[in-house]
Amino acid sequence: MLTRSPYFLRRTRVNGQSGTRLLWLETSSGSRVPVQGHVSLGRSRTNIVAINCEKVSRRHALIHQDEEGNCLVIDLGSSNGTYVNGARITHMAQLRIGDQIDIGSERFFLRAQDTGDSHDSQTDSPVAAQMIPCWLLVGDKESPDDVSVEPGGGDTYKTIINWSQACRLILERNQASTPSGFEAKVFGYWRDPQREPAIAGCVAKTVRELQVVQARQRLEFRMAVHLGTVVIGSPSPGQKKSIIGTEVNLALHMQRLAWVLASPCLLSEEANRRLAPLLRTHPLEPCGLHGYSGDRQFFSL
Repeated sequence: MLTRSPYFLRRTRVNGQSGTRLLWLETSSGSRVPVQGHVSLGRSRTNIVAINCEKVSRRHALIHQDEEGNCLVIDLGSSNGTYVNGARITHMAQLRIGDQIDIGSERFFLRAQDTGDSHDSQTDSPVAAQMIPCWLLVGDKESPDDVSVEPGGGDTYKTIINWSQACRLILERNQASTPSGFEAKVFGYWRDPQREPAIAGCVAKTVRELQVVQARQRLEFRMAVHLGTVVIGSPSPGQKKSIIGTEVNLALHMQRLAWVLASPCLLSEEANRRLAPLLRTHPLEPCGLHGYSGDRQFFSL
């Protein structure tokens, strides 16, 4: 279940000379998993490290290496938690070499080795994943289990395809990026590290245009908008970037909550703070969200 890709090589400066650091996760059985930008861990087979344990969430945690070689462990809103040196973390913690990470029944140790490589070129160094404040917009259709969504499935199939194409065109027209791994949903994100009004304007315009699609389409769908810091991974050439983190999970949970609350578009408190001058919103009764402690304030269009 552990990947066997080459170890991650990162060029660093040590006492004025360039060196190479090898980072990996070591299991209790001695297996090694290279830390290459980021390593996803969870019960789903789509993770880099798949853990066959019922106490592990499908997308449980992420090990992320920043551009200076520091490592973070990020819990992705798991039910049973991620532990570092025996203590449960709250969303995120910095790792040190030798730290013990426990996820369900699996135990990992962060290991590293520095070598005195005199090669000074950085052209072959991969770009590490980045933590960036982003707007997240996620939408999903109503798709009962007994409805066929396969080609040839009749009017329902055509309706779903038309809905998907219309939504994606709106996202592209309003400069949203689309990440890998969410092809079955409408998912767009906008980087906004400087909290620029123009980007908030793009998000508001996208929501208004999607509301028109909501009114015209026979297929019901719900949306959620959130503003938070996410991890954007480095893609392979020609591939979309991956996007992951606790805030991504929050947006996905919000979209499902929108169905429960009968809200066409649910906004987090952070998103509403920026979008209220641009969209007509109203507060909902504070409520809990699966996997998160305490009640939260949400807003609806």
